[in-house]
Amino acid sequence: AALEALEALLALHPDCQSLILEYGERARPRRPRDESLRYWREHLEGADPVLLESLAEELRFDPGARAEAARLLHRVLRLRPSSGMAHHVLADLEVAQAGDLETAVEQFRFAVCNSTADEHFAEAYFHHARLLGVDVEALALLERRVEEAGHRSIGPARTLVAAYTDQGRPERGVALLESLADLRPDDGHLAI
Repeated sequence: AALEALEALLALHPDCQSLILEYGERARPRRPRDESLRYWREHLEGADPVLLESLAEELRFDPGARAEAARLLHRVLRLRPSSGMAHHVLADLEVAQAGDLETAVEQFRFAVCNSTADEHFAEAYFHHARLLGVDVEALALLERRVEEAGHRSIGPARTLVAAYTDQGRPERGVALLESLADLRPDDGHLAI
């Protein structure tokens, strides 16, 4: 029903970028990949960077289309240099092509810094930084995220706890959760 309602709205407002994006994202799991690709490509002219990211996201899983995905993401970054999604997907492409892991880790770091609420980006950054042997720097960034989030969000703390556990230091994660629980005794997410 929601997809049909979006179709009706899109018929009334065919140039509305937010409707184009919403429809494409909701229809993606319900139709064949080639139809999704055709849909995104039909809406590239004057597209919002988020639409370009959606097409790049669709293309990145096809080894033959990764160069096109990278071009789209570089275009996004020219239009919106602070796009965490574009940096993250570029990093994923670099890793998928067995490219330069240092470059990928930098892209993952940019993604985290530009999308502070996306825990997936933070986890990917730490994981790849650890592979590269620069997990101390990555851990410092994760710790800063917890400080900056303060009482507003538990997400950064959960990511940091997972990083401590990956490093074989789960006691630091437990200590962090206990200190947060003391600060926020009524927070059910911190109940141990």
